[in-house]
Amino acid sequence: AVVSTQVREAVVSTQSTGYLDSACLKIVSDPSKFDVMVMPNLYGDIFSDLTAGLIGGLGLAPSGNMGKDGIAIYEAVHGTADDLVEQNKGNPTALLMSALMMLRHMG
Repeated sequence: AVVSTQVREAVVSTQSTGYLDSACLKIVSDPSKFDVMVMPNLYGDIFSDLTAGLIGGLGLAPSGNMGKDGIAIYEAVHGTADDLVEQNKGNPTALLMSALMMLRHMG
């Protein structure tokens, strides 16, 4: 996996590699041992669904995708929930948390 210079400079703990199934077990057992994870898109999708379940579901999970040259996209993990428009059922938590992540990224 390619890790940007910015991420490499921010790493203060140990780096390790492993298998997705093992990482899923470890994060459920002790999430405090993880800070930043870098993985291919499919693995990230599986892992984000698992971790969203730990906090109450995809509707509460923010998301940030970092690219080259500081370019980043932030969104709620499960999209905009268009099916809930005008039903007074949507939960903006994931969107607000994603916006907070974006503002922190922007400095």
